[in-house]
Amino acid sequence: MLISPDPAYLSFWLSHILKQTVTIQEVEKIRTGEKYILNLDNKFLIKQCLRDLDLPLLHREKKVLQALSYSECVPQVIHAENNLLVLEYINGEPLPFSTLEDLFIVISQLPNQGKLPKAEPYYLFSDAEYTFLKKFNTKLAEKVRSLRKDYRYEDVIHGDLKPANIIKDPQGNLKFIDWEYGGSGDRCWEMAMYYSEYLMSMNSWQEIHTLSPIDDLDLFLYLNPEIQRGLSLVTRYLGPEYPKFVQFLGVCILGKTVFRSKHKVSSIQSQYSYRLSSALLLDYHVSIL
Repeated sequence: MLISPDPAYLSFWLSHILKQTVTIQEVEKIRTGEKYILNLDNKFLIKQCLRDLDLPLLHREKKVLQALSYSECVPQVIHAENNLLVLEYINGEPLPFSTLEDLFIVISQLPNQGKLPKAEPYYLFSDAEYTFLKKFNTKLAEKVRSLRKDYRYEDVIHGDLKPANIIKDPQGNLKFIDWEYGGSGDRCWEMAMYYSEYLMSMNSWQEIHTLSPIDDLDLFLYLNPEIQRGLSLVTRYLGPEYPKFVQFLGVCILGKTVFRSKHKVSSIQSQYSYRLSSALLLDYHVSIL
């Protein structure tokens, strides 16, 4: 049963939970395919699952946020029930892609204290996606699967890092929201997911679909200094792990384009995203290495 969005009811309910007087005046109701969300006066956020199938993600978010409660970068858990979370509401604006320095600084301040559930990225660990890829490129499929052994559970990762989930508050502090896929994982994967989102958000991403040989990637990078700058920042942040980031980047682009589309083999092989992913995973002479 969904919690009532009535302000009077929510005022009474929260007052009972917090054992102090709470007065709610405005309630914004958001219903997604997976969750029912209420924003209460930009102070509290209620998340409730619509399907039992999604309960593990809600429970994961609660566990991750409780493990990271030492940090001011995440919303605090105020109350939890089986299918419902009450969180601190985070005010602010999404972080632009251009401020990677700030992002790296904040991420480095989230030490893994060993209480987090393992975060295994679907694109890398899914046997279904491996089988699908193997239908038209066995070598590429085997390469993707081989990268599983390189994935480390050493860092705090968000699991769905993108501008919409990184909020800069009015004081200029960065906050990370929506931790359903978070846990203990590999920072190279985290950066690859974020950077693949960055690449595909650019207007110039449409331009590279028209490029043919992978050598043209050099030209694309040359004409897009913001990409070069972003990669240089990633290089400084990851150091010797940068080549692993490049490989994971290839998997992320595959996942966000090829795996999601499930088109015919002939159609997939003609996609630039497929050719770029193949080059990042199999051609070690690509310029961004």
